[in-house]
Amino acid sequence: MRPLPMGTGAMLGVAPAPEYTFLIYASPVGNYFKEGLAPLNLLIEDDYVRASRGGPGGVKAISNYTPGDVISTPATNGTILPGITRKSIIDIARDSGYKVEECDIPVEELVGADEVFCTGTAVVVAPVGSITYKDKRPAKFKLTELNSKWGAQSVFQKLYTALVGIQMGLIEDKKGWTIEIN
Repeated sequence: MRPLPMGTGAMLGVAPAPEYTFLIYASPVGNYFKEGLAPLNLLIEDDYVRASRGGPGGVKAISNYTPGDVISTPATNGTILPGITRKSIIDIARDSGYKVEECDIPVEELVGADEVFCTGTAVVVAPVGSITYKDKRPAKFKLTELNSKWGAQSVFQKLYTALVGIQMGLIEDKKGWTIEIN
């Protein structure tokens, strides 16, 4: 589901629109990545930004990492959005017995993690296979394989399975997140 506000009215120019139309559209979607849940290869960039500083392109800093039974995620300040998928994964993780820390994550800590994954509306939860920093790939994350898919013991897989299961009605929604529409 996507909200879409549009400026409308009989005016053309550089000024606020005299009227606005707000609509919400819903469309079924498939996997975000054509290859399914393939691991992401991330690049940490110190010198360049995706868009002008302060612009909307700066919000694409996503990742969570897991040292043992702790999941660390950046706090929602600056360029980290307080998204629904992020919050849902945090809630599911806590309900599953993980300690979730919202904090600054130094690169050295990130590349030394047991497992790294990203969350987002379209991707839901995506595993990270490697991280490149300063032209080196210091971090490669090993995920146990099971039937040529992701290992049942990976944190990302547990969280992904739980969230998608709730969304699809395969797992009981104890949070009141889903609403049946007749």
